[in-house]
Amino acid sequence: MRAGWNRNGPLWITAACAAPGALLRFAPHAWPAPGAALAFGATVAAAAFVLAWAAEAAEQDLSRGVALALLALVAVLPEFAVDGTFAWLAGRHPGYLAFPLANMTGANRILIGWGWPLVVAVVWKRHGARRVSLDRAQLKKVAVLLAATAFSFWIAARRSLTLFDAIVLLGLFALYVWRLPTAAGAPSHAVGMARRLAERPRRRRRWLLAALVSAAAAAILLVSEPFARALVAAGSLFGVSQFYLVQWLAPLASELPEFVVVSIFAWHAAGGRALEALISSKVSQWTLLVSLLPVIYSLSRGHWTALPLTQLESRELLLTGAQSLFAALILLDLALDRRDAAALWVLFTVQLAVPEWRLPVTAIYFALAALALVRHRRGVARAARALWRSEPAAGPPPAAARDRRR
Repeated sequence: MRAGWNRNGPLWITAACAAPGALLRFAPHAWPAPGAALAFGATVAAAAFVLAWAAEAAEQDLSRGVALALLALVAVLPEFAVDGTFAWLAGRHPGYLAFPLANMTGANRILIGWGWPLVVAVVWKRHGARRVSLDRAQLKKVAVLLAATAFSFWIAARRSLTLFDAIVLLGLFALYVWRLPTAAGAPSHAVGMARRLAERPRRRRRWLLAALVSAAAAAILLVSEPFARALVAAGSLFGVSQFYLVQWLAPLASELPEFVVVSIFAWHAAGGRALEALISSKVSQWTLLVSLLPVIYSLSRGHWTALPLTQLESRELLLTGAQSLFAALILLDLALDRRDAAALWVLFTVQLAVPEWRLPVTAIYFALAALALVRHRRGVARAARALWRSEPAAGPPPAAARDRRR
């Protein structure tokens, strides 16, 4: 029995954390909003852990590119559920119109502002490396990220998210998936619960992973609407900004498991793979997630229509795009060093701590992006060419070669 607990203990603990929120969904009486938000948020976080473990365990049956895309998709599934819920509620209740993009912009900025620097910090602390290098195939992701970012500025300027925007962003996501490398990748770096799942016999593993993913997805879908309502109600109860509460608390619950996973990758000498996973998540959120919002909103309204953006949402989208532009441009040399990681962390933390400074921070992002463009101006053409190559480029990136020479 002890051996079974040692082997499956994390799964049982995760299930115990998810149970209160799942049970509360069927409770005959409503809980106070703060307690309900915590319970439902715990369910989302626990389900996200299960999804991350399952995606890691499944990677040995897939190519490296497809495995990273799968990890990115399941990691952002909680964001899809919560954002989709807010888009649906906005179609039924105008009071929710301010929230669909709140969760999306918060999740995107957390990924880059804390996630990317976290990988660099772990690699530096554990291995003494000053930068994290990527392979040449990642230029395809950077190219898609740049294209989606450029398009986001047009959405922010128009202050609406239309079905045409959805088609464009879905097209970019399809292009991203189509250009994924198909060659087999490096051996799995899965550890802990993910490794124990991966070590099971192939047939049993596949059935078990399918069951875990289905259960986790069902739990997220079960609590996403009450979680969204509880967050908004908690903001009203405490007199704090509902927008900022939705923008940060929901993404923190869903992004935490992914941060744990990539930290483990980075700790075990897989910093490049950890950063690749976060880039994949960013691309998925910035294309597929955003494209679904006007579709869900239209279905809720009962006819095809644009999702209007408030002035606050438009400013937040502009800030998110500015951060994304700077982040993508500094990756054109296929490396993220300590200096750029520190800049990402400081700017994100400042705008989080002092919301009144978000307009100056947006301007700083654009200024740094301009400097990065000058520094890596040849990389834009390389990224565009890499996107249309029929086969992934092989070999280490130039940044990796520079690291070895040092």
